[in-house]
Amino acid sequence: MKNNKLFLMTISLTLICLVPIIPVNAINEVDNNSFYVEKGQINLKDLDICLDDQTGEIKIKEKKHSTNASIEKARLVNHLSDSAELISVFKSALENDTSLPEVVGYSKIYFEKKEKKDGNIFDQEPMTIDEYESVSSRATGSTTKSPGGNFTLYTNVYRESYNNTYYFQTIGNYAKTSVGDSESPSSSYYDYVTLTIPSSYTLTNSTLLSPSVNSYKEHEQNNGVGYKVKLGSYKNVILSGNKLSTSSAGVKKTISHYMHTWGTVNISYSVTTAAIGFNISSGTAYWQLASSVTTTC
Repeated sequence: MKNNKLFLMTISLTLICLVPIIPVNAINEVDNNSFYVEKGQINLKDLDICLDDQTGEIKIKEKKHSTNASIEKARLVNHLSDSAELISVFKSALENDTSLPEVVGYSKIYFEKKEKKDGNIFDQEPMTIDEYESVSSRATGSTTKSPGGNFTLYTNVYRESYNNTYYFQTIGNYAKTSVGDSESPSSSYYDYVTLTIPSSYTLTNSTLLSPSVNSYKEHEQNNGVGYKVKLGSYKNVILSGNKLSTSSAGVKKTISHYMHTWGTVNISYSVTTAAIGFNISSGTAYWQLASSVTTTC
């Protein structure tokens, strides 16, 4: 594996078997259930992904024509069209001949457009199910269903076939719905991001690499890490790290958490053998989201 693999900002693991992927349409990590949330994971094993020699754009073909491959291709195309960070990760891997994710887990929320207050855009909160359905029913196209943009939390799984090593990655991506819309909520307060790898592994180091300011590692344990970040104008974040270990067979889940705040919120990390999350002791000015990837040896 090349040194520039670190540019992809990944968590490395060694597994003792090939990992078939179980599709996941819902996860039970901590979310606000009143939000409208799209969740799932995309299996890339039946897709052929490369860069166009003429345009340099990402091309996706089905390795074999099947219903599953067609569905996975459509999902991946949809997310790449909406995520600058995901595109950057894919292009970097293709340009540098490093591995692409085998699986992409995602959780996506949508924002209403907020009016300005005192000259500033009032912080956006995720749409409830009723709000999303109301806007979608009026929409004439997919870009109008979310007038305030969206946020997607990705959990990616990579595999290096030559040494059967796996890598995990968390990406938080804010996106505009159309030109002129607000890109993301306020960055006046700290946001929080965590990544938890399966408990049978041991984290050896971790790094938060993104165009953010004032980022701090707040917690690290054997199988997970948590950071707080005050995002700059770029508004996106990628969490990374490395580890090396052997694993027992069974179902493995990797979990990402993200919390956005727009006021004073007192939190502590909720640490178990299964995940690192957040405990909120006071404050209501926040939303939080989780995504995951489930694999089986």
